Amino acid sequence: MLSMSEKTRAYLVLCAMMILILLINVDYTAVNIALLPISKDSGADLNTLQWLLSGYVLAWATLVIPAGQMADIYGKRRLLLWGVSVFALASLLCGILTSAPLLIFARVLQGFGGALFVPPLYALVFECFPEKSRGFAIGMLGVGAAIGLAIGPSFGGYILANFGWRWIFLINGPLCLITITMIMLCVAKEPKRISDGKVDTQGGLLLGVALMGFMYALNQSEVWGLKDPALWGIIAFSLSLLVLFIKTSKTKENRLIPEGLFSN
Repeated sequence: MLSMSEKTRAYLVLCAMMILILLINVDYTAVNIALLPISKDSGADLNTLQWLLSGYVLAWATLVIPAGQMADIYGKRRLLLWGVSVFALASLLCGILTSAPLLIFARVLQGFGGALFVPPLYALVFECFPEKSRGFAIGMLGVGAAIGLAIGPSFGGYILANFGWRWIFLINGPLCLITITMIMLCVAKEPKRISDGKVDTQGGLLLGVALMGFMYALNQSEVWGLKDPALWGIIAFSLSLLVLFIKTSKTKENRLIPEGLFSN
């Protein structure tokens, strides 16, 4: 049974992780309603600014699976702190930049930051709670994600009406600082390297580009139409990369995805 101090530490970690899960979901939904004022300030059209949403999701999807392997090698605490720091820096850039291309770059960086901290986030919560309480802890993370998606538009509207669109991003800074402090106080330091394994860079690139292609095709399907040859060309290219990823992963010791997932 956990001592009171361990219980307190576990619940503080859970609170910090819920804040992070809330942030990445709020940041996706809240930005959607801020596109028009961002367009006015940046001079960019709405089609261009859709990449503030798409770039965020594409970056997240590209890195989230390799990030799980990175956490196993470099440590969950370390990768979590890296991810939150990158997310906070990118949020600051989103709040102060005006140029549309730079804003999109900052949003991509924000997506990368979110991808870095999601795998260790779940792993740390899993480690902090005993088996009988893990279902509750993981469920609370799901609650945090659902709340983030639900309140994002309302939260974004309130911030937009009272403080301006930049504060949709700038408010992340203090919240990230709180979570960094909680992580540093509640999660024990790890060795510089947890294992001697290597990140499957080739597999990460293949899978990342494949996922990026699929999501880009999905995003552009409304613009190009389902009969556009370019759309199906991107889907076919992405599918070929995915097949190549699965084929090459079977022979690697440092595969990104466990071998059992590729077998019948």
